[in-house]
Amino acid sequence: MPINNKFVSTIPEVQAFETAKRELEEFKAAHEAFYNDLVRLLDIYNAARDAADKVVRAQQVSCGPFQLAARPSVSYDAEKLYEEMGEPFFFAHGGKVENKPVYVVNKPQVEAAIAAGLVPDEVVESVRRINVRYHTPKKAELP
Repeated sequence: MPINNKFVSTIPEVQAFETAKRELEEFKAAHEAFYNDLVRLLDIYNAARDAADKVVRAQQVSCGPFQLAARPSVSYDAEKLYEEMGEPFFFAHGGKVENKPVYVVNKPQVEAAIAAGLVPDEVVESVRRINVRYHTPKKAELP
């Protein structure tokens, strides 16, 4: 599938983005001292936030604006328990093995069947995913 490139002028939202980008860059240049002070304060704020978050999480407590969302939940790695304790222990103490089918397709064969008209259009629409990847400009965020 070829890449369809369009001019910026053909998509109003891209034009608006380009205008906003230019205005932001002009503002930063016109208010350089203010912007630099703001960046410095945000760096201090974010470093202090990260340090406090790390300590509060390690202690598993709520403190000031750092709040536990819920009581900690416990889960167990069933496969590791099976490996460490062995099959008899695992099954005797609530373990079980579930086999779930994994469906895979041979893409060229399925595409050939679709091209030959063997798969109805409505089925194709419900089973085919087209993954499109983009490179998007980074969000404008204060560091």
